[in-house]
Amino acid sequence: MHDLGLSENDLKAIREMLGRCPEVKQAVVFGSRAKGTHQNGSDVDLALKGTELTFEGVTRISYLLNEETFMPYKFDVLQYETIKSTELIDHIDRVGITVYKADNPFIGSRADIEDVETHVRDLRKGREL
Repeated sequence: MHDLGLSENDLKAIREMLGRCPEVKQAVVFGSRAKGTHQNGSDVDLALKGTELTFEGVTRISYLLNEETFMPYKFDVLQYETIKSTELIDHIDRVGITVYKADNPFIGSRADIEDVETHVRDLRKGREL
């Protein structure tokens, strides 16, 4: 299981907040938390996907996560579609962990991650599902 260093309550609060922003279609944690190398106090790198998402929308979400919640983390929020660095896009695509999808707001829960990892292990062992 991926340990993002976020509690279930934190993930729920993030999902609920993003669920109130219809322009956000997906949210992906990347960086040290996705790689499992985070420390206490590590920031939460969050890439938001959504073609209708604006700079103002990203700024508003960043403000809400950083100033209007009681979570003890700093959130660095980016809009995925506006990232210019191909290296950063590759990193997000390679190691990013989806914690929110508009069409499935529960994706990214610990149980969901465990189900995916079990599925991958079974595929690697050659089991039919």
